[in-house]
Amino acid sequence: MDNEIEALRAAHELITITPFAKWLDAQASDDGDELVIRVPFNELLIGNSRIRAIHGGIMASILELAAAATLAAYDFEASRRKPISMQINYLKSTKDVETKAKGIVRKIGRRIDTIEAIAWQANPEKPVAIGICDFRRTRLKDRPQ
Repeated sequence: MDNEIEALRAAHELITITPFAKWLDAQASDDGDELVIRVPFNELLIGNSRIRAIHGGIMASILELAAAATLAAYDFEASRRKPISMQINYLKSTKDVETKAKGIVRKIGRRIDTIEAIAWQANPEKPVAIGICDFRRTRLKDRPQ
């Protein structure tokens, strides 16, 4: 239980210090046994006004945020990591409703960590986008003084 509380706290802290996450009004919540990032719908997120779909760059940001929050929850030293690559598959158009995302740790390495992020809207079994995010561990000499 304490680890779950610490994991949620670490994810929440990451969201509160990230300006773009604040702009998205993203929130971290514990849905049973997994960390979920929730982003409420906002008119500013629309990329295609004809079909009212959320902009692809916004979806990419939500996926990266979910991956980073998952890594922070998994390893409290995650603030010492930088995203280095991301591959996204957009599976279907989004609607003008809340978007949720979660991350799954795929590999924690000595230098590179890989997190899979999945975003959905109404049904977690029907994702709207999936991303693979790689994070590089920073060495102490790489850290700003």
